Amino acid sequence: MGKARQLNDKINDVSYKETSMIFNDNRRTCGKVAISTEVANRKAELLIQKFNAPQCRLFFLKCIYHLPEYKIQQAIESAFRPNVKSHIRYFVVCAKKELSMAGF
Repeated sequence: MGKARQLNDKINDVSYKETSMIFNDNRRTCGKVAISTEVANRKAELLIQKFNAPQCRLFFLKCIYHLPEYKIQQAIESAFRPNVKSHIRYFVVCAKKELSMAGF
């Protein structure tokens, strides 16, 4: 749970610092908040590092753009519980479930 919380702190650091500094036309919604593509790419990089899964970059971006941060954080914490064998697989299942509930 500590590692997931550290990742969440890094993600929040990136989002609050960067969204206040970057105002370009490449903004999309993240949950219900506008987010720049640069911030989304940085958050995706953090998830790639966390799960060691560069092949999931597009899926991570989809999650970042369409799910609120707390839902992503819950999926990360669930994926890193002690009894989970494949962290990335568990994260993908949780995230897909949340995306389908959100209509994506």
